[in-house]
Amino acid sequence: MGNVGELRVQAEFAGIGWDPIPVSQESDLGIDLFAQVCDERRFDRGLLVGVQVKAGESFFAKPKRGPGGAVIGWWYTDDDSKHVDGWANHSIPVLLVLHDESEQRSYWVHVTSERIEVTGKGAKVLVPAHQILGAASLPELLAVAVSQRRPVSWEGSSLGEARHAISPRERLRHALLLPRLVAPHQNAGHGKEIEPEAGLALLLQARIRDYEVFADRYVQVPSLTEAAASSSWRWRLVSAFWRLVSEEDIAGLTELLESAPREDQRAATCVILASGLVEQGLINEANAVLSKEIQRDAASPLDHAWMLAHRAQVSLELGDMNAAREDAALAQAALSSDLGNLTASVIASASAQVLFRTAPWGVTAVVDYVRASDTVANWWRSQTMADAYREEVGRAFHTWSQKRSIVFSMDRAPYNQLRSALWMARLSALSDTWRGTASLLARQILVSISPDSNTEEVEEAIDLLRRAGNSSVLKDAVRRLRRGGPLQPLAKAVKKVPPMLPWPATAARGNLILWEVAGQLLEVEAADSAARSCLDLLQGVKRLAPFPGAAPERSDQIMYSLAGVLPGASIQVHREVRDYLTRFEPQDLPREEEGIRILLEGLDETVFDTLEKVVAWREAAENAALVGQISTRMLGLISTKDQRARELLLARIADGDPVALYVIGGSESLDPEVLRGLVTRYGRIVGELVADARRGAISLRGDDPARTLCFLNFACPEVADWEPILLLFRSSGAAHHYMRGSCLIMARKVVELPEFVSEQLRSILPEMGVIAEADSVIASMGESLGGAPLWLAAALGGLDEENVAEHIVRLVNGSWQERRDAVIFVGWLSRPGDTPLLVGMMQDENDQVRMEAVAELAKRANSSVRDFTAEAALTCAVQHDSVAIPLAVMQGSAAGDRLSATGRRAARELRGHPSARVRKLAQEVLKE
Repeated sequence: MGNVGELRVQAEFAGIGWDPIPVSQESDLGIDLFAQVCDERRFDRGLLVGVQVKAGESFFAKPKRGPGGAVIGWWYTDDDSKHVDGWANHSIPVLLVLHDESEQRSYWVHVTSERIEVTGKGAKVLVPAHQILGAASLPELLAVAVSQRRPVSWEGSSLGEARHAISPRERLRHALLLPRLVAPHQNAGHGKEIEPEAGLALLLQARIRDYEVFADRYVQVPSLTEAAASSSWRWRLVSAFWRLVSEEDIAGLTELLESAPREDQRAATCVILASGLVEQGLINEANAVLSKEIQRDAASPLDHAWMLAHRAQVSLELGDMNAAREDAALAQAALSSDLGNLTASVIASASAQVLFRTAPWGVTAVVDYVRASDTVANWWRSQTMADAYREEVGRAFHTWSQKRSIVFSMDRAPYNQLRSALWMARLSALSDTWRGTASLLARQILVSISPDSNTEEVEEAIDLLRRAGNSSVLKDAVRRLRRGGPLQPLAKAVKKVPPMLPWPATAARGNLILWEVAGQLLEVEAADSAARSCLDLLQGVKRLAPFPGAAPERSDQIMYSLAGVLPGASIQVHREVRDYLTRFEPQDLPREEEGIRILLEGLDETVFDTLEKVVAWREAAENAALVGQISTRMLGLISTKDQRARELLLARIADGDPVALYVIGGSESLDPEVLRGLVTRYGRIVGELVADARRGAISLRGDDPARTLCFLNFACPEVADWEPILLLFRSSGAAHHYMRGSCLIMARKVVELPEFVSEQLRSILPEMGVIAEADSVIASMGESLGGAPLWLAAALGGLDEENVAEHIVRLVNGSWQERRDAVIFVGWLSRPGDTPLLVGMMQDENDQVRMEAVAELAKRANSSVRDFTAEAALTCAVQHDSVAIPLAVMQGSAAGDRLSATGRRAARELRGHPSARVRKLAQEVLKE
């Protein structure tokens, strides 16, 4: 019976793909056969397990039963424990198999010291009834087989001692995932020629100089240019990889994929090509390349898992969560026999990221994810990034300390090290790590901007933030470049956004943000395509791929993007936006309200060119679902074309709607009784603000009731009530943040100010300087009072030359708000001798200050009193590579009392500016 049982067990092992190797009956080693281990794909894993077979009814005579009486296993007994001890202490795992001839079924157990129970002199082992030898138990059997592997020690690996532990067929994968193990150490010198895999690892570490030294010293090592024409496939791969990381050129990789001499080389080339396609946003193409190779089913288990992990990440970008989870799970299963391999730990970490991201809420295995990510490879990658931080901080401190000694360092070290970490993350299919590293690299580039900076790198930084989906950093960075330049790389970066959907899930939010804050830099055709993509999203014609762990894009966020591209769009697109808003059905009105407001501000009013469109617009504005500011602002766009719209606005003004008062654009048509009621209403609100301030309470409102009251007082003097304004100016406390607007409007209309109000203000204003200096708490919540009292004091004639000089010096040396107010104050004074001060303020570190200075200089350059210094400054400002400064040039020119020859030249030049807003304003200035 024993021989028959052994033969049947051998057949069962063969059935799961394991090759049985019988042991000669002449030698009693306590093992009947060895089994050569293969995985589910029938790949030999280079492992053996020993098998001891026991067949016959006698071996099932000692069952163990559970609480319900069911058999849960059978005890195998060893009278002197010699056999079970030998199996447990064997150098390879040993399986004890009980074969039931009557049922043609075999049961197995891995004999370990933990499973042996001592029975006096002997011992026994339980063979579980649920462990049936067959395909269903293959994962557990593989885990047993892998348990014999001993981990490799990587201590000292940086100097290359562990490099010899990497087999030739694994060296390419190690070069791409763990280049430190393959590349010669940077302190090891160049005393021995390198193989192509070591050259590839050097490139991945951004050690280009080291590679060039090897190429110069050894004829067998081609230069990066010569490698492209090498007769060696391995060197040609080195050249193709270099073109990919340095020029984003994937040409040649497809040919190398098809001509790869070995399967490990083919798999590595597939991953490189797919990574390059993902870098270029060609997600579907990357998916096709990976799927083709996976379906060939010829790669080793590790390489197969590597490609599965990449396809899982690609599926995430396509929004296919189920496919991503399936591939990640398959990758982890394929790695079960190789967890001692460092590259396997990298791939397992990538798969764990996908499973973590796509797990249902509340069941995410955080512990498993953290454990899978806590790998030697991640530590080494973190070390690379830490080296970059250390270099960057050292350089920043050297600059800050203004030390004049020469510091010897690699100029590009931080950039190169972060680029290296970025590509390692991409090739490892670690998308989360790639996003984090991309954001760090982008910020490192941007904070290092200087007049000599490479604009291509600035473009790269914006593009990295876009593709990484880091919306908050991207928005801040683009606003900074838009205000201070350089503008050209920003214009190129926004043009990289694919105008048509679908988008990769990661980049979707970045694409929308870039359109929102830099869409005005698009040319008409691109702006039209972008606007129509936004409209498709808003109307549900298309949808963004969902990204795990992130909330779907809200309609108001898409509206901001649409508003961002609208300045450069054609009139036809403005009509399409008009039609969308006419049919608009709110989904989340509190959030959508701000998005629609911005859209309305950018909508070209000429789109209301027919009575039919005007009536449809008014009817949409009267929709009960659009009550509030949206409805009022919609009516304001047609108030000059439609009497009914104007009547509705007047009625809302009578009801106390401040927005209606703003959009109607004047008070001439308002009924005196309506004005009286408004004055009473806003006087009461201002009084309440003062009362709150005296109690120590801070009142925050969305509007400025004091400014509105001043406007109404000037609009209808016969019903004016100035006492609440004077009360506000006499008060102390938090109400002061409502004074700034009042100061501005009273200063502009000072000649219309009643004498009794002027007299009281002259007595109050000297105390306002102290108030302004103590205004830091309010400044943290809104706009500081700053130098606003000075504007009013100057207009009232309450400052002598000494006071003026003292206040200007104080403001110029204060916060950025105070420096901006200094520029405004100098503008109020209109003294030609202050022009050089304004020129100096053009170089202020704060963009708001610079813009205010440029606008005032442009105004002076277009004055009836010629100012040569202002004209020279205007000519200089026109050349500024930003949006903010040229826009300030045109705004200031429009405010001048005449358009000078210098102003006309500036406007003509700015008609070709990249920003649609600047171009439009330049055209308007020239028309005037």
